[in-house]
Amino acid sequence: MAGRRRMRELLDPDTPAESLSREEVARIWRVYWRRKSIELRNRLAEVYAPAMHGVAQQLAHRYRTVSADDLASDLLLLLVNRMIPQYRGGATFATYAYRCGQRLVADRIRSGRRRREDVSSDMAELSKILPAREAPGCDLRFLELTADMDHRDATVLWLRIYRGLSVAETARVLSVPGGTIKSRMHRACVHLRGARSGRLL
Repeated sequence: MAGRRRMRELLDPDTPAESLSREEVARIWRVYWRRKSIELRNRLAEVYAPAMHGVAQQLAHRYRTVSADDLASDLLLLLVNRMIPQYRGGATFATYAYRCGQRLVADRIRSGRRRREDVSSDMAELSKILPAREAPGCDLRFLELTADMDHRDATVLWLRIYRGLSVAETARVLSVPGGTIKSRMHRACVHLRGARSGRLL
Protein backbone atom coordinates (compact mmCIF):
# COMPACT_ATOMS: atom_id res chain seq x y z
CA MET A 1 0.00 0.00 0.00
CA ALA A 2 2.79 2.38 0.96
CA GLY A 3 4.58 1.49 -2.28
CA ARG A 4 1.56 2.44 -4.37
CA ARG A 5 1.14 5.69 -2.46
CA ARG A 6 4.81 6.53 -3.06
CA MET A 7 4.45 5.78 -6.77
CA ARG A 8 1.47 8.14 -6.95
CA GLU A 9 3.64 10.80 -5.34
CA LEU A 10 6.41 10.19 -7.87
CA LEU A 11 3.92 10.58 -10.73
CA ASP A 12 2.22 13.64 -9.23
CA PRO A 13 2.69 16.60 -11.65
CA ASP A 14 3.21 18.84 -8.59
CA THR A 15 6.37 16.90 -7.77
CA PRO A 16 9.13 18.49 -9.90
CA ALA A 17 10.84 15.94 -12.15
CA GLU A 18 14.26 17.36 -11.28
CA SER A 19 13.66 16.63 -7.57
CA LEU A 20 13.49 12.86 -8.15
CA SER A 21 16.47 10.85 -6.99
CA ARG A 22 18.27 8.31 -9.17
CA GLU A 23 16.67 5.49 -7.15
CA GLU A 24 13.20 6.96 -7.65
CA VAL A 25 13.73 7.29 -11.40
CA ALA A 26 14.99 3.69 -11.49
CA ARG A 27 11.81 2.65 -9.70
CA ILE A 28 9.65 4.41 -12.29
CA TRP A 29 11.59 2.55 -15.02
CA ARG A 30 10.98 -0.80 -13.32
CA VAL A 31 7.25 -0.16 -13.11
CA TYR A 32 7.16 1.20 -16.68
CA TRP A 33 8.83 -1.94 -18.06
CA ARG A 34 6.05 -3.98 -16.45
CA ARG A 35 3.06 -1.79 -17.29
CA LYS A 36 4.08 0.34 -20.32
CA SER A 37 1.57 3.01 -19.30
CA ILE A 38 1.39 6.42 -21.00
CA GLU A 39 1.43 8.15 -17.61
CA LEU A 40 4.74 6.54 -16.69
CA ARG A 41 6.21 7.23 -20.12
CA ASN A 42 5.27 10.91 -19.89
CA ARG A 43 6.81 11.16 -16.43
CA LEU A 44 10.06 9.70 -17.74
CA ALA A 45 9.94 12.18 -20.61
CA GLU A 46 9.70 15.03 -18.07
CA VAL A 47 12.72 13.62 -16.24
CA TYR A 48 14.90 13.39 -19.35
CA ALA A 49 13.67 16.40 -21.38
CA PRO A 50 16.36 18.79 -19.99
CA ALA A 51 19.06 16.23 -20.87
CA MET A 52 17.86 16.20 -24.50
CA HIS A 53 18.81 19.87 -24.81
CA GLY A 54 22.28 19.05 -23.50
CA VAL A 55 22.64 16.18 -25.98
CA ALA A 56 21.49 18.47 -28.81
CA GLN A 57 24.10 21.10 -27.85
CA GLN A 58 26.88 18.48 -27.76
CA LEU A 59 25.93 17.03 -31.15
CA ALA A 60 25.46 20.44 -32.78
CA HIS A 61 28.92 21.47 -31.54
CA ARG A 62 30.48 18.23 -32.73
CA TYR A 63 28.95 18.02 -36.21
CA ARG A 64 28.34 21.74 -36.94
CA THR A 65 25.83 20.86 -39.65
CA VAL A 66 22.67 20.96 -37.56
CA SER A 67 20.88 23.55 -35.45
CA ALA A 68 20.87 22.73 -31.73
CA ASP A 69 17.30 24.04 -31.35
CA ASP A 70 15.96 21.97 -34.27
CA LEU A 71 17.81 18.92 -33.02
CA ALA A 72 16.46 19.38 -29.48
CA SER A 73 12.88 19.48 -30.83
CA ASP A 74 13.45 16.28 -32.82
CA LEU A 75 15.10 14.58 -29.84
CA LEU A 76 12.14 15.41 -27.58
CA LEU A 77 9.78 13.75 -30.06
CA LEU A 78 12.16 10.81 -30.35
CA LEU A 79 12.35 10.63 -26.55
CA VAL A 80 8.60 10.08 -26.17
CA ASN A 81 7.93 7.99 -29.27
CA ARG A 82 11.01 5.78 -29.50
CA MET A 83 13.73 6.19 -26.87
CA ILE A 84 11.65 5.47 -23.78
CA PRO A 85 9.53 2.66 -25.34
CA GLN A 86 12.61 0.91 -26.77
CA TYR A 87 15.10 1.41 -23.92
CA ARG A 88 15.93 -1.85 -22.20
CA GLY A 89 18.64 -0.83 -19.75
CA GLY A 90 22.25 -1.86 -20.24
CA ALA A 91 23.94 1.45 -21.08
CA THR A 92 22.92 4.49 -19.07
CA PHE A 93 19.99 6.38 -20.55
CA ALA A 94 22.25 9.39 -21.24
CA THR A 95 24.58 7.20 -23.36
CA TYR A 96 21.60 5.62 -25.10
CA ALA A 97 20.11 9.06 -25.85
CA TYR A 98 23.42 10.31 -27.25
CA ARG A 99 23.64 7.31 -29.59
CA CYS A 100 20.06 7.90 -30.75
CA GLY A 101 20.97 11.53 -31.36
CA GLN A 102 24.02 10.52 -33.41
CA ARG A 103 21.83 8.31 -35.61
CA LEU A 104 19.38 11.19 -36.00
CA VAL A 105 22.17 13.55 -37.12
CA ALA A 106 23.53 10.96 -39.55
CA ASP A 107 20.05 10.53 -41.05
CA ARG A 108 19.72 14.31 -41.40
CA ILE A 109 23.08 14.62 -43.12
CA ARG A 110 22.23 11.81 -45.55
CA SER A 111 18.81 13.35 -46.19
CA GLY A 112 20.39 16.75 -46.82
CA ARG A 113 22.78 15.27 -49.36
CA ARG A 114 19.95 13.51 -51.16
CA ARG A 115 17.93 16.72 -51.18
CA ARG A 116 20.84 18.72 -52.63
CA GLU A 117 21.21 16.10 -55.38
CA ASP A 118 17.45 16.29 -56.08
CA VAL A 119 17.57 20.10 -56.30
CA SER A 120 20.51 19.97 -58.73
CA SER A 121 18.73 17.46 -60.97
CA ASP A 122 15.51 19.52 -60.81
CA MET A 123 17.36 22.69 -61.85
CA ALA A 124 19.01 20.85 -64.76
CA GLU A 125 15.67 19.47 -65.93
CA LEU A 126 13.87 22.82 -65.57
CA SER A 127 16.52 24.56 -67.64
CA LYS A 128 15.59 22.21 -70.51
CA ILE A 129 11.83 22.75 -70.17
CA LEU A 130 11.60 26.48 -69.47
CA PRO A 131 12.62 29.20 -71.94
CA ALA A 132 15.94 30.89 -71.23
CA ARG A 133 15.91 34.19 -69.32
CA GLU A 134 17.34 35.96 -72.34
CA ALA A 135 14.74 34.54 -74.77
CA PRO A 136 12.22 37.07 -76.13
CA GLY A 137 8.80 36.70 -74.55
CA CYS A 138 10.11 34.32 -71.90
CA ASP A 139 7.80 35.81 -69.25
CA LEU A 140 4.68 35.18 -71.36
CA ARG A 141 5.83 31.66 -72.17
CA PHE A 142 6.47 31.08 -68.44
CA LEU A 143 2.90 32.19 -67.63
CA GLU A 144 1.54 29.75 -70.22
CA LEU A 145 3.58 26.86 -68.85
CA THR A 146 2.58 27.53 -65.25
CA ALA A 147 -1.06 28.52 -65.83
CA ASP A 148 -2.48 25.43 -64.09
CA MET A 149 0.32 25.13 -61.50
CA ASP A 150 -0.07 26.03 -57.83
CA HIS A 151 0.79 29.76 -57.67
CA ARG A 152 3.19 29.18 -54.76
CA ASP A 153 5.20 26.68 -56.80
CA ALA A 154 5.18 29.00 -59.79
CA THR A 155 6.42 31.92 -57.64
CA VAL A 156 9.34 29.87 -56.35
CA LEU A 157 10.12 28.77 -59.90
CA TRP A 158 10.15 32.38 -61.14
CA LEU A 159 12.39 33.63 -58.32
CA ARG A 160 14.85 30.74 -58.66
CA ILE A 161 15.04 30.50 -62.46
CA TYR A 162 14.34 34.00 -63.72
CA ARG A 163 15.55 36.12 -60.82
CA GLY A 164 18.53 33.91 -60.07
CA LEU A 165 17.90 33.78 -56.31
CA SER A 166 19.42 31.01 -54.21
CA VAL A 167 17.30 28.71 -52.06
CA ALA A 168 18.20 30.75 -48.96
CA GLU A 169 17.40 34.08 -50.68
CA THR A 170 14.07 32.77 -51.98
CA ALA A 171 13.22 31.47 -48.51
CA ARG A 172 13.91 34.93 -47.03
CA VAL A 173 11.80 36.70 -49.67
CA LEU A 174 8.83 34.37 -49.12
CA SER A 175 9.37 33.96 -45.34
CA VAL A 176 9.30 30.15 -45.49
CA PRO A 177 11.93 27.51 -44.60
CA GLY A 178 14.50 26.47 -47.18
CA GLY A 179 13.08 22.94 -47.19
CA THR A 180 9.73 24.35 -48.35
CA ILE A 181 11.45 26.09 -51.28
CA LYS A 182 13.11 22.83 -52.32
CA SER A 183 9.83 20.94 -52.03
CA ARG A 184 7.99 23.51 -54.15
CA MET A 185 10.75 23.45 -56.75
CA HIS A 186 10.51 19.68 -56.97
CA ARG A 187 6.71 19.81 -57.20
CA ALA A 188 6.95 22.37 -60.01
CA CYS A 189 9.44 20.16 -61.84
CA VAL A 190 7.17 17.11 -61.52
CA HIS A 191 4.22 19.19 -62.79
CA LEU A 192 6.09 20.45 -65.86
CA ARG A 193 7.53 17.00 -66.57
CA GLY A 194 4.05 15.49 -66.43
CA ALA A 195 2.64 18.23 -68.62
CA ARG A 196 5.39 17.69 -71.19
CA SER A 197 4.99 13.91 -71.24
CA GLY A 198 1.23 14.42 -71.57
CA ARG A 199 1.87 16.69 -74.55
CA LEU A 200 0.45 19.71 -72.82
CA LEU A 201 3.60 21.73 -73.49
